[in-house]
Amino acid sequence: MVSESLATIRTSTERQFAVTGLRGSSHAWFTAQLAKQETCCCIVPDEHLVALVEEDLRLFSPAEVVVYPGYEIPPYTPLSPDQRTTAVRLASLYALQENRAPLIVVASIEALMRRVVPRKILADRAELIMAGEDVDQQQLIARLIGSGYEQVSLVRGVGDFSVRGGIIDIYPPAFLQEDSSFHNGPLRLDFFGDTIESLRSFDLYSQRSREEVAEAVILPVNDIVFAGSANRCPPQTAAVFEKEAEKDGWDQEQSDALLERLKNIGRFAGVEFFLPLFYHDHKHATDTFFDYLGEQANIIMIDPEGCRQSAEMVHERILANYRQAREDRQPVLAPSSLFLGYDDIEERLSDFKKISLTDFTEDSGLLLSERTTNHLLLKQDIQLQRKKRGVIAPLADQLLDWRESGESVVICCRSSRHTKNLAELLLKRGHELERITAP
Repeated sequence: MVSESLATIRTSTERQFAVTGLRGSSHAWFTAQLAKQETCCCIVPDEHLVALVEEDLRLFSPAEVVVYPGYEIPPYTPLSPDQRTTAVRLASLYALQENRAPLIVVASIEALMRRVVPRKILADRAELIMAGEDVDQQQLIARLIGSGYEQVSLVRGVGDFSVRGGIIDIYPPAFLQEDSSFHNGPLRLDFFGDTIESLRSFDLYSQRSREEVAEAVILPVNDIVFAGSANRCPPQTAAVFEKEAEKDGWDQEQSDALLERLKNIGRFAGVEFFLPLFYHDHKHATDTFFDYLGEQANIIMIDPEGCRQSAEMVHERILANYRQAREDRQPVLAPSSLFLGYDDIEERLSDFKKISLTDFTEDSGLLLSERTTNHLLLKQDIQLQRKKRGVIAPLADQLLDWRESGESVVICCRSSRHTKNLAELLLKRGHELERITAP
Protein backbone atom coordinates (compact mmCIF):
# COMPACT_ATOMS: atom_id res chain seq x y z
CA MET A 1 0.00 0.00 0.00
CA VAL A 2 2.80 2.44 0.88
CA SER A 3 4.54 1.73 -2.44
CA GLU A 4 1.29 2.50 -4.25
CA SER A 5 0.96 5.79 -2.35
CA LEU A 6 4.53 6.76 -3.27
CA ALA A 7 3.93 5.94 -6.93
CA THR A 8 0.72 7.97 -6.96
CA ILE A 9 2.38 11.01 -5.38
CA ARG A 10 5.30 10.90 -7.82
CA THR A 11 3.19 10.60 -10.97
CA SER A 12 0.05 12.55 -10.09
CA THR A 13 -0.48 16.15 -11.19
CA GLU A 14 -2.41 16.85 -7.97
CA ARG A 15 -0.74 19.11 -5.41
CA GLN A 16 -2.35 17.97 -2.15
CA PHE A 17 -2.21 14.46 -0.64
CA ALA A 18 -3.10 12.87 2.70
CA VAL A 19 -1.46 9.65 3.83
CA THR A 20 -2.82 7.88 6.90
CA GLY A 21 -1.73 4.92 8.98
CA LEU A 22 1.98 5.76 9.37
CA ARG A 23 3.32 5.48 12.91
CA GLY A 24 6.59 6.36 14.64
CA SER A 25 9.67 6.26 12.42
CA SER A 26 7.60 5.17 9.38
CA HIS A 27 7.17 8.93 8.72
CA ALA A 28 10.92 9.17 8.19
CA TRP A 29 11.04 6.04 6.00
CA PHE A 30 8.25 7.44 3.81
CA THR A 31 10.05 10.79 3.48
CA ALA A 32 13.32 9.03 2.65
CA GLN A 33 11.68 7.22 -0.27
CA LEU A 34 10.35 10.48 -1.73
CA ALA A 35 13.72 12.20 -1.24
CA LYS A 36 15.48 9.79 -3.63
CA GLN A 37 14.50 12.02 -6.54
CA GLU A 38 13.56 15.45 -5.15
CA THR A 39 14.29 17.70 -2.21
CA CYS A 40 11.85 17.23 0.67
CA CYS A 41 10.96 19.57 3.50
CA CYS A 42 9.70 17.76 6.60
CA ILE A 43 7.61 20.01 8.88
CA VAL A 44 6.84 18.97 12.47
CA PRO A 45 4.57 20.64 15.06
CA ASP A 46 7.18 21.18 17.77
CA GLU A 47 10.88 22.02 17.93
CA HIS A 48 11.73 19.07 20.18
CA LEU A 49 10.59 16.66 17.44
CA VAL A 50 13.15 17.99 14.95
CA ALA A 51 16.10 16.06 16.42
CA LEU A 52 14.06 12.83 16.62
CA VAL A 53 12.93 13.04 12.99
CA GLU A 54 16.46 13.99 11.89
CA GLU A 55 17.88 10.89 13.58
CA ASP A 56 15.33 8.61 11.89
CA LEU A 57 15.93 10.22 8.49
CA ARG A 58 19.69 9.68 8.73
CA LEU A 59 18.98 6.01 9.34
CA PHE A 60 16.75 5.58 6.29
CA SER A 61 18.20 7.99 3.73
CA PRO A 62 21.65 8.48 2.15
CA ALA A 63 20.63 12.04 1.22
CA GLU A 64 21.99 14.96 3.23
CA VAL A 65 19.66 15.83 6.11
CA VAL A 66 19.64 19.54 6.93
CA VAL A 67 18.11 21.00 10.09
CA TYR A 68 16.51 24.45 10.08
CA PRO A 69 16.18 25.30 13.78
CA GLY A 70 13.88 27.79 15.42
CA TYR A 71 14.89 30.58 17.78
CA GLU A 72 14.32 30.00 21.48
CA ILE A 73 13.73 33.66 22.28
CA PRO A 74 10.37 35.37 22.83
CA PRO A 75 9.37 37.82 20.09
CA TYR A 76 9.84 41.54 20.71
CA THR A 77 12.30 41.16 23.56
CA PRO A 78 15.79 42.71 23.74
CA LEU A 79 17.46 39.35 23.21
CA SER A 80 19.43 37.91 20.31
CA PRO A 81 19.51 34.22 19.38
CA ASP A 82 22.49 32.00 19.99
CA GLN A 83 24.99 32.59 17.18
CA ARG A 84 25.31 28.84 16.52
CA THR A 85 21.56 28.67 15.84
CA THR A 86 21.76 31.61 13.44
CA ALA A 87 24.73 30.00 11.67
CA VAL A 88 22.87 26.71 11.21
CA ARG A 89 19.83 28.52 9.82
CA LEU A 90 21.91 30.50 7.33
CA ALA A 91 23.85 27.38 6.30
CA SER A 92 20.57 25.53 5.68
CA LEU A 93 19.15 28.39 3.62
CA TYR A 94 22.31 28.56 1.52
CA ALA A 95 22.26 24.79 0.99
CA LEU A 96 18.70 25.04 -0.30
CA GLN A 97 19.66 27.94 -2.53
CA GLU A 98 22.53 25.93 -4.04
CA ASN A 99 20.53 22.67 -4.12
CA ARG A 100 23.05 20.62 -6.12
CA ALA A 101 21.43 17.30 -5.12
CA PRO A 102 18.19 16.29 -3.39
CA LEU A 103 18.24 17.27 0.28
CA ILE A 104 15.96 16.63 3.20
CA VAL A 105 15.36 19.63 5.44
CA VAL A 106 13.64 19.26 8.82
CA ALA A 107 11.99 22.21 10.55
CA SER A 108 9.30 22.98 13.08
CA ILE A 109 6.35 25.07 11.97
CA GLU A 110 7.51 27.84 14.34
CA ALA A 111 10.94 28.04 12.68
CA LEU A 112 9.27 28.75 9.33
CA MET A 113 7.23 31.66 10.67
CA ARG A 114 10.13 34.11 10.92
CA ARG A 115 11.05 36.16 7.84
CA VAL A 116 14.69 35.88 6.79
CA VAL A 117 17.53 37.70 5.07
CA PRO A 118 16.94 38.30 1.32
CA ARG A 119 18.37 35.62 -0.97
CA LYS A 120 20.53 38.10 -2.88
CA ILE A 121 22.20 39.28 0.32
CA LEU A 122 23.09 35.74 1.38
CA ALA A 123 24.36 34.86 -2.10
CA ASP A 124 26.46 38.04 -2.33
CA ARG A 125 28.01 37.55 1.11
CA ALA A 126 28.98 33.91 0.48
CA GLU A 127 32.75 34.03 0.02
CA LEU A 128 34.19 31.17 -2.06
CA ILE A 129 37.88 30.57 -1.32
CA MET A 130 40.24 27.97 -2.80
CA ALA A 131 43.78 26.90 -2.22
CA GLY A 132 46.15 28.54 -4.69
CA GLU A 133 44.06 31.65 -5.34
CA ASP A 134 45.00 35.24 -4.51
CA VAL A 135 42.94 36.89 -1.75
CA ASP A 136 43.55 40.31 -0.21
CA GLN A 137 43.89 39.50 3.49
CA GLN A 138 42.66 42.89 4.71
CA GLN A 139 39.60 42.76 2.48
CA LEU A 140 38.85 39.23 3.70
CA ILE A 141 39.10 40.35 7.34
CA ALA A 142 36.84 43.33 6.60
CA ARG A 143 34.21 41.08 5.03
CA LEU A 144 34.37 38.70 7.99
CA ILE A 145 33.74 41.52 10.45
CA GLY A 146 30.94 42.90 8.29
CA SER A 147 29.35 39.42 8.20
CA GLY A 148 29.20 39.17 11.97
CA TYR A 149 32.46 37.35 12.79
CA GLU A 150 34.41 38.29 15.90
CA GLN A 151 38.21 38.48 15.94
CA VAL A 152 39.63 36.47 18.86
CA SER A 153 43.04 35.20 19.96
CA LEU A 154 41.99 31.54 19.61
CA VAL A 155 39.11 30.16 17.54
CA ARG A 156 36.69 28.20 19.73
CA GLY A 157 33.26 28.42 18.13
CA VAL A 158 31.22 29.34 15.07
CA GLY A 159 31.67 33.00 14.19
CA ASP A 160 35.24 33.28 15.54
CA PHE A 161 38.32 34.14 13.49
CA SER A 162 41.92 34.83 14.42
CA VAL A 163 44.93 36.25 12.61
CA ARG A 164 48.50 35.13 13.35
CA GLY A 165 50.95 36.46 10.83
CA GLY A 166 50.17 34.77 7.51
CA ILE A 167 47.63 32.37 9.02
CA ILE A 168 43.92 33.12 9.34
CA ASP A 169 41.73 30.66 11.27
CA ILE A 170 37.98 30.88 10.63
CA TYR A 171 35.03 28.94 12.00
CA PRO A 172 32.26 29.39 9.39
CA PRO A 173 28.80 27.78 9.28
CA ALA A 174 28.64 24.37 7.61
CA PHE A 175 28.85 24.51 3.81
CA LEU A 176 28.25 22.18 0.86
CA GLN A 177 31.37 20.76 -0.72
CA GLU A 178 31.89 19.73 -4.36
CA ASP A 179 30.67 16.19 -3.64
CA SER A 180 27.42 17.60 -2.15
CA SER A 181 28.43 16.58 1.38
CA PHE A 182 28.72 19.09 4.22
CA HIS A 183 31.91 20.37 5.79
CA ASN A 184 31.33 21.33 9.39
CA GLY A 185 34.24 22.71 11.37
CA PRO A 186 36.97 25.36 11.51
CA LEU A 187 39.32 26.19 8.64
CA ARG A 188 42.94 27.32 8.50
CA LEU A 189 44.09 29.58 5.65
CA ASP A 190 47.88 29.61 5.29
CA PHE A 191 48.98 32.61 3.19
CA PHE A 192 52.16 33.23 1.26
CA GLY A 193 51.84 36.93 0.49
CA ASP A 194 48.26 37.24 -0.78
CA THR A 195 48.14 33.66 -2.07
CA ILE A 196 46.35 30.96 -0.07
CA GLU A 197 49.12 28.39 -0.02
CA SER A 198 47.01 25.78 1.79
CA LEU A 199 43.44 25.40 3.04
CA ARG A 200 42.93 22.85 5.81
CA SER A 201 40.54 21.89 8.55
CA PHE A 202 41.94 21.84 12.09
CA ASP A 203 41.13 20.44 15.51
CA LEU A 204 39.66 22.91 18.00
CA TYR A 205 41.27 21.27 21.03
CA SER A 206 44.79 20.59 19.81
CA GLN A 207 44.69 23.45 17.24
CA ARG A 208 46.57 21.14 14.85
CA SER A 209 45.87 21.16 11.13
CA ARG A 210 44.19 18.12 9.64
CA GLU A 211 43.14 17.24 6.09
CA GLU A 212 43.27 19.47 3.03
CA VAL A 213 40.07 21.16 1.85
CA ALA A 214 39.76 21.89 -1.87
CA GLU A 215 37.45 24.87 -1.49
CA ALA A 216 35.32 26.50 1.17
CA VAL A 217 32.34 28.82 1.34
CA ILE A 218 32.49 31.43 4.10
CA LEU A 219 28.90 32.31 5.01
CA PRO A 220 27.70 35.11 7.31
CA VAL A 221 27.02 34.24 10.94
CA ASN A 222 24.49 37.01 11.45
CA ASP A 223 21.31 38.03 9.64
CA ILE A 224 22.54 41.63 9.69
CA VAL A 225 25.52 42.15 7.38
CA PHE A 226 27.42 45.32 6.54
CA ALA A 227 29.53 46.18 3.51
CA GLY A 228 32.23 47.97 5.52
CA SER A 229 35.03 46.70 7.70
CA ALA A 230 33.27 47.41 10.99
CA ASN A 231 29.92 46.66 12.56
CA ARG A 232 28.54 50.05 11.62
CA CYS A 233 25.34 50.59 9.72
CA PRO A 234 25.40 53.13 6.87
CA PRO A 235 23.87 56.59 7.51
CA GLN A 236 20.92 55.86 5.20
CA THR A 237 19.91 52.92 7.38
CA ALA A 238 20.02 55.09 10.51
CA ALA A 239 17.81 57.57 8.65
CA VAL A 240 15.30 54.80 7.95
CA PHE A 241 15.21 54.00 11.69
CA GLU A 242 14.60 57.67 12.53
CA LYS A 243 11.77 57.84 9.99
CA GLU A 244 10.18 54.68 11.39
CA ALA A 245 10.45 56.04 14.94
CA GLU A 246 8.64 59.23 13.95
CA LYS A 247 5.97 57.41 11.94
CA ASP A 248 5.12 54.84 14.64
CA GLY A 249 5.49 57.14 17.63
CA TRP A 250 8.30 55.31 19.40
CA ASP A 251 9.24 56.62 22.83
CA GLN A 252 11.84 59.35 22.24
CA GLU A 253 14.25 58.21 24.94
CA GLN A 254 14.13 54.55 23.86
CA SER A 255 14.47 55.33 20.15
CA ASP A 256 17.41 57.69 20.81
CA ALA A 257 19.19 54.97 22.80
CA LEU A 258 18.57 52.45 20.02
CA LEU A 259 19.88 54.83 17.37
CA GLU A 260 22.97 55.55 19.47
CA ARG A 261 23.79 51.84 19.70
CA LEU A 262 23.04 51.42 16.02
CA LYS A 263 25.44 54.17 14.95
CA ASN A 264 28.25 53.22 17.33
CA ILE A 265 27.98 49.44 17.57
CA GLY A 266 25.81 48.43 14.59
CA ARG A 267 24.44 45.32 16.29
CA PHE A 268 22.71 45.04 19.64
CA ALA A 269 20.58 42.53 21.53
CA GLY A 270 17.29 42.14 19.67
CA VAL A 271 18.52 43.77 16.44
CA GLU A 272 17.01 40.83 14.50
CA PHE A 273 13.55 42.27 15.18
CA PHE A 274 14.47 45.21 12.91
CA LEU A 275 15.67 43.05 9.99
CA PRO A 276 13.58 44.74 7.20
CA LEU A 277 15.02 48.18 7.98
CA PHE A 278 18.57 47.02 7.19
CA TYR A 279 17.57 45.87 3.69
CA HIS A 280 15.07 48.61 2.87
CA ASP A 281 16.78 49.40 -0.44
CA HIS A 282 16.26 45.88 -1.84
CA LYS A 283 13.32 44.74 -3.93
CA HIS A 284 12.22 42.61 -0.98
CA ALA A 285 13.35 43.76 2.46
CA THR A 286 12.96 40.18 3.65
CA ASP A 287 12.35 36.75 2.17
CA THR A 288 10.84 33.63 3.67
CA PHE A 289 12.13 30.08 4.06
CA PHE A 290 9.86 29.07 1.16
CA ASP A 291 11.62 31.50 -1.20
CA TYR A 292 14.81 29.45 -0.71
CA LEU A 293 13.04 26.14 -1.25
CA GLY A 294 13.13 24.93 -4.86
CA GLU A 295 9.83 24.83 -6.74
CA GLN A 296 10.08 21.07 -7.21
CA ALA A 297 10.46 20.34 -3.50
CA ASN A 298 7.94 18.15 -1.69
CA ILE A 299 6.44 19.31 1.59
CA ILE A 300 5.93 16.52 4.13
CA MET A 301 3.76 17.80 6.97
CA ILE A 302 3.68 15.48 9.98
CA ASP A 303 0.50 16.00 12.04
CA PRO A 304 -0.92 18.97 10.11
CA GLU A 305 -3.51 19.72 12.80
CA GLY A 306 -0.77 19.86 15.41
CA CYS A 307 1.23 22.17 13.14
CA ARG A 308 -1.76 24.48 12.75
CA GLN A 309 -2.42 24.64 16.49
CA SER A 310 1.24 25.28 17.26
CA ALA A 311 1.48 28.06 14.65
CA GLU A 312 -1.68 29.74 15.94
CA MET A 313 -0.35 29.61 19.50
CA VAL A 314 2.97 31.13 18.44
CA HIS A 315 1.18 33.84 16.47
CA GLU A 316 -0.98 34.64 19.47
CA ARG A 317 2.18 35.09 21.54
CA ILE A 318 3.67 37.35 18.84
CA LEU A 319 0.58 39.57 18.80
CA ALA A 320 0.38 39.71 22.61
CA ASN A 321 4.02 40.79 22.90
CA TYR A 322 3.58 43.33 20.12
CA ARG A 323 0.54 44.87 21.78
CA GLN A 324 2.39 45.14 25.08
CA ALA A 325 5.39 46.74 23.40
CA ARG A 326 3.15 49.24 21.62
CA GLU A 327 1.47 50.16 24.91
CA ASP A 328 4.93 50.91 26.30
CA ARG A 329 5.81 52.80 23.10
CA GLN A 330 8.84 50.57 22.61
CA PRO A 331 10.64 50.60 19.24
CA VAL A 332 9.01 47.67 17.40
CA LEU A 333 7.97 46.76 13.86
CA ALA A 334 4.58 45.36 12.86
CA PRO A 335 4.29 41.54 13.11
CA SER A 336 3.51 41.20 9.40
CA SER A 337 6.95 42.61 8.51
CA LEU A 338 8.77 40.04 10.65
CA PHE A 339 6.58 36.94 10.82
CA LEU A 340 4.24 34.76 8.79
CA GLY A 341 0.85 33.76 10.18
CA TYR A 342 -0.49 30.27 9.56
CA ASP A 343 -2.70 31.55 6.74
CA ASP A 344 0.41 33.01 5.09
CA ILE A 345 2.17 29.67 5.43
CA GLU A 346 -0.80 27.80 3.98
CA GLU A 347 -0.76 30.17 1.01
CA ARG A 348 2.94 29.54 0.43
CA LEU A 349 2.52 25.77 0.80
CA SER A 350 0.04 25.81 -2.10
CA ASP A 351 3.04 26.45 -4.40
CA PHE A 352 4.46 23.00 -3.58
CA LYS A 353 3.39 19.39 -3.65
CA LYS A 354 2.18 18.86 -0.09
CA ILE A 355 1.79 15.46 1.60
CA SER A 356 0.03 15.46 4.97
CA LEU A 357 0.82 12.50 7.23
CA THR A 358 -2.01 11.85 9.71
CA ASP A 359 -2.95 9.05 12.07
CA PHE A 360 -6.63 8.95 11.14
CA THR A 361 -8.82 9.98 8.23
CA GLU A 362 -11.31 12.72 8.96
CA ASP A 363 -14.29 10.41 8.59
CA SER A 364 -12.86 7.76 10.90
CA GLY A 365 -15.27 6.68 13.62
CA LEU A 366 -12.34 6.41 16.02
CA LEU A 367 -11.36 10.05 15.69
CA LEU A 368 -12.00 12.22 18.74
CA SER A 369 -11.07 15.88 18.45
CA GLU A 370 -10.37 18.13 21.41
CA ARG A 371 -8.88 21.61 21.19
CA THR A 372 -6.10 22.28 23.71
CA THR A 373 -3.37 24.85 24.16
CA ASN A 374 0.07 24.79 25.74
CA HIS A 375 1.74 27.08 28.25
CA LEU A 376 4.24 28.89 26.05
CA LEU A 377 3.06 32.29 27.29
CA LEU A 378 3.49 31.21 30.92
CA LYS A 379 6.94 29.78 30.16
CA GLN A 380 7.93 33.03 28.50
CA ASP A 381 6.65 35.08 31.46
CA ILE A 382 8.64 32.94 33.89
CA GLN A 383 11.80 33.36 31.79
CA LEU A 384 11.41 37.14 31.69
CA GLN A 385 10.83 37.40 35.48
CA ARG A 386 13.36 34.77 36.48
CA LYS A 387 16.21 37.14 37.37
CA LYS A 388 14.05 39.43 39.52
CA ARG A 389 11.56 37.02 41.10
CA GLY A 390 12.85 33.51 40.48
CA VAL A 391 10.92 30.64 38.90
CA ILE A 392 8.33 29.85 41.58
CA ALA A 393 6.82 33.32 42.15
CA PRO A 394 5.29 33.86 38.65
CA LEU A 395 4.15 30.22 38.57
CA ALA A 396 2.46 30.59 41.96
CA ASP A 397 0.73 33.78 40.80
CA GLN A 398 -0.64 32.04 37.71
CA LEU A 399 -1.88 29.07 39.76
CA LEU A 400 -3.69 31.50 42.07
CA ASP A 401 -5.36 33.22 39.10
CA TRP A 402 -6.56 29.89 37.74
CA ARG A 403 -7.93 28.80 41.13
CA GLU A 404 -9.72 32.12 41.68
CA SER A 405 -11.40 31.75 38.27
CA GLY A 406 -12.76 28.33 39.29
CA GLU A 407 -10.28 26.21 37.35
CA SER A 408 -8.89 22.87 38.52
CA VAL A 409 -5.12 22.62 38.20
CA VAL A 410 -3.16 19.39 37.82
CA ILE A 411 0.64 19.55 37.79
CA CYS A 412 2.64 16.57 36.52
CA CYS A 413 6.29 16.24 37.58
CA ARG A 414 8.98 13.97 36.18
CA SER A 415 9.57 12.10 39.46
CA SER A 416 8.22 11.72 43.00
CA ARG A 417 11.18 13.73 44.30
CA HIS A 418 10.35 16.67 41.99
CA THR A 419 6.70 16.39 43.05
CA LYS A 420 7.63 16.60 46.73
CA ASN A 421 9.98 19.57 46.23
CA LEU A 422 7.47 21.57 44.15
CA ALA A 423 4.66 20.82 46.63
CA GLU A 424 6.76 22.13 49.52
CA LEU A 425 7.60 25.34 47.64
CA LEU A 426 3.96 26.00 46.75
CA LEU A 427 2.75 25.21 50.28
CA LYS A 428 5.08 27.93 51.57
CA ARG A 429 3.26 30.36 49.28
CA GLY A 430 -0.13 29.51 50.75
CA HIS A 431 -1.43 27.09 48.11
CA GLU A 432 -3.67 24.23 49.16
CA LEU A 433 -2.46 21.02 47.56
CA GLU A 434 -3.44 17.40 47.25
CA ARG A 435 -0.72 14.87 46.44
CA ILE A 436 -2.07 12.32 43.95
CA THR A 437 -0.52 8.87 43.84
CA ALA A 438 0.94 8.12 40.42
CA PRO A 439 -0.84 5.34 38.47
